[in-house]
Amino acid sequence: PDVTALPASPATTTPCKVADAAAESLLNGTNVVYVGDSTSRFEYMRLVQRLHARYSSTTPVEAAPRSPHGHNCTKSPSGWQQYYEQSTREFGGKMVCDCFRLKPIEGCCDQTVENRVYYGAGFRLAYFQWFGQVHMPRGNLHPNGALRATSPSQCERLPCHPGFGAPGGWSWSHSVAELLRLLGGSPVTHLILNAGHWRNEALSSDFWHAVAAAGAEMHRAHGTRLYWRTTVRSWTLPGAHPFGEPKLCSNSTVFSSPYHSLCDPDVSPLKKAGWATYDASAIIKRHQERLGGPNVTKASTFFLCDGIHLADDANDVLAKHVEHNILAPQTNLSSCHTPPPPPTAAATAEHAHCPHHHHHHTHTPPPPPTAAA
Repeated sequence: PDVTALPASPATTTPCKVADAAAESLLNGTNVVYVGDSTSRFEYMRLVQRLHARYSSTTPVEAAPRSPHGHNCTKSPSGWQQYYEQSTREFGGKMVCDCFRLKPIEGCCDQTVENRVYYGAGFRLAYFQWFGQVHMPRGNLHPNGALRATSPSQCERLPCHPGFGAPGGWSWSHSVAELLRLLGGSPVTHLILNAGHWRNEALSSDFWHAVAAAGAEMHRAHGTRLYWRTTVRSWTLPGAHPFGEPKLCSNSTVFSSPYHSLCDPDVSPLKKAGWATYDASAIIKRHQERLGGPNVTKASTFFLCDGIHLADDANDVLAKHVEHNILAPQTNLSSCHTPPPPPTAAATAEHAHCPHHHHHHTHTPPPPPTAAA
C-alpha cells in the first residue's frame, strides 16, 4: 500500500513549539534514515530544520544555509566547505557531518561523500549518500555506531568533521544492502530509500533482491518501516518523464551522461517484499496543480535552475508530508496542531553535476513487510 495521502488544505509555515521534555515523549525512540542522492539530502535537511526549530531552537525554519550552487543559475559566494560547516553549525552542536568534496572534481563526485546524523530530544535523523551505480555508500561515520550514540561524536577510526576526507581514505564502503545490514544493528524506525537522478541500469535484479532482504531483516529486528521514495522530475528536462508512473530504464535506453539518468530502476522486488511507496513525485504534482499547473506556474517555483533539485518551498512540502503522514501516526507528533477537516481525496502518494542544494490529517500507516522477495 502507498503512504501518499495528501493534506486537505495548505499547511501552515509556523511550527508549534514544545519543550524538549515534551518532544521526548512525542518522538522518543524514533530513528529515521534517508539513503539517496542530493535530492533526498535537501528534503532531509528541511525535515531536520523543521523539527529542530520546533523542539530545540528559536531559529526560524527559513534560516537555512544556501548550497554553493545557489539559485537563479548563479553561483553562491560560499563553497562546499563553507556550506558543510554552516549547515552543521546551524543545529547548535546536535549534528555530525561526515562531509567532503574535492575540488576540482574529476569524473564527477567520485571523490565526495556526505553522511549526517542529527541528535534530537530522544530521536535521530540520519542521511547516507548514495549515487546509484556511480558510487555506493561510504564514509567515516560508522552507520551502526552513529545511530547508537546519543550525541554527535567522532567517527569510528578517523576524524569526522566537515571537510575531512581523501580519495581512498574512507573507513568503509558498502553496497546498499550491506549498509542496511549495518543500520539494522540499531533500532531504525523508518528507512527512506531513493536512487535519485543517478545511472542505475547496471544495478541487477540480484542487487534489488538483496536490498529487499536486508530491509526485511531490519523489519524483523526492529519493526522498521520501509519506504521507496519516487524521484521528482521537472517537465522542463528533455526526455524526462515528469510525475506519474516511473519511466523504467532498459537495454535500449540512451544516456546523455555517464553519471545521470532520466529513468528509474525496477524496484518490484522491494514492492513484492512489502515496502511502501512514498510518492514524492505525486505530492509535488498535486502541489503544482494546487498552484495552477505547468502552464500557469513557472518551473522555477518548484526547481532550482538546474531542473534537478527542488526549490526550498517544494522541499518543505515533502518534509511536512514526512513529518505529518509518515512520522505522526506513530509518534502523536501532531498533538500540537489543530486538525484541519478530513481529507477529501488521497493521491497515490545530482543534477547538472554534483549536488546543489500538511496540515496533519489522520493516516493509518501501511502494514509492515512480511517477507523478503
